Amino acid sequence: MSQPRLDDVRVALRGVEPRIVAEFRGEHNRALSSRKELRWGNKGSFTLQIEGAKAGLWYDHELQRGGDIIELIKIERGCSFGEALIFAGQFVSGSIFHSVPTLRIVPARRDDDKDELRRIEQALVIWSEVRPLRGTLAEKY
Repeated sequence: MSQPRLDDVRVALRGVEPRIVAEFRGEHNRALSSRKELRWGNKGSFTLQIEGAKAGLWYDHELQRGGDIIELIKIERGCSFGEALIFAGQFVSGSIFHSVPTLRIVPARRDDDKDELRRIEQALVIWSEVRPLRGTLAEKY
C-alpha cells in the first residue's frame, strides 16, 4: 500500500480531534463550549473548532498560536510529523494509517531526504496558519 496523501489523512481525522485534544488537555469546559467550538481551561483559552470552515483547527489564546490537529500532536509530544501521524492513527479505526508506521521505521539515508521532510513540515506549519479571505480586505482584490 502506498503512503496516504495528506488530504486523505486530514479527512480520516475529522471528528476525532476532540478526543485527541482531550488526551492532552483533559475534559473540555462544558460551560464555555458551544456547538461550534470546544474550550478548555477555566477561562476557555484553548479552543477547538468543531463546525464550519475552520473545523479541526485549534488556537491557544494564552500562547497565541494554533494550527491543525497534527501540529498540536507535534507540539504536545515534541515529535516529528511522521510520529504525530502514527499517534493520530491510534484514534482512527480501520483507516488509511496502516502504511504510516513506515515513516518511523525507514530512516532518512541522504541529506536530501532530511531537507525534504523539513520543507514538508515547514509547509504544513504555513498551511495550518492560513485563514480564509472571506471578510478581509484581501477578498476585494
